[in-house]
Amino acid sequence: VRKLMVTPGEVSQADANKVFEAGWDEQALHDAIAVTARAAFMQRLVEGHGFTPLTRDVAVEHAKRRVERGYVNLYRAFREEK
Repeated sequence: VRKLMVTPGEVSQADANKVFEAGWDEQALHDAIAVTARAAFMQRLVEGHGFTPLTRDVAVEHAKRRVERGYVNLYRAFREEK
């Protein structure tokens, strides 16, 4: 993830192989890439519009909620009604 964020052009099959050797499957690699891409996109969107970034404490709280609820379940419009 760090390499993808800092030097994305240097990510190679060898990096993917290391992920697989560590016991992760292809879906886990895909998920890590997708989350990393979203984070990079959001950072550029926020900075490009001149918004004030969240404080570290607030960002940590938001991250905890994403872990607990997932990304989709944070937004009422996407939740399944029961």
